[in-house]
Amino acid sequence: MKLRLIYFCMFLLACQNNKTQHHYHSFENAKWNTDSIVIFDFDNIDTRFSYDAHLKIRHSADYQFQNLFLFSEFNEKKDTLEVFLSEKNGKWLGKGFGDIKEVDALILKNIRFNNINKNSFSFEMAMRHNGLEKIIELEGILAIGVSLHRNE
Repeated sequence: MKLRLIYFCMFLLACQNNKTQHHYHSFENAKWNTDSIVIFDFDNIDTRFSYDAHLKIRHSADYQFQNLFLFSEFNEKKDTLEVFLSEKNGKWLGKGFGDIKEVDALILKNIRFNNINKNSFSFEMAMRHNGLEKIIELEGILAIGVSLHRNE
């Protein structure tokens, strides 16, 4: 009887349909260099459904700014994103324990994919000091990720 129950549970797990895909990129020494473009390729997308795309930013309490500016590109559409990581009073947004937090920002809603095989998101750090001088190494960013949530 126990063996049947184990096989039944394995069958149910194997039949589950994964509605969310996640991809992450970690930065060495928690530093994002200005010439580093992060690209996420999503393969085998079910084109029958629409998706919501979420940007995930994992950072440490060493991060010196309230927000993060990024140049983004999705299937040849370019945009500039601003993601807030803390409130004006310095309280960190997002979830996490201790000095590590992760912010989840919805960046695209109800998007449709035309290509089953390959769809790409790219992100480039666009932070500046006082709006002028480019920041060469942005400290405190541990990882960046994209999650696609399939809409039913």
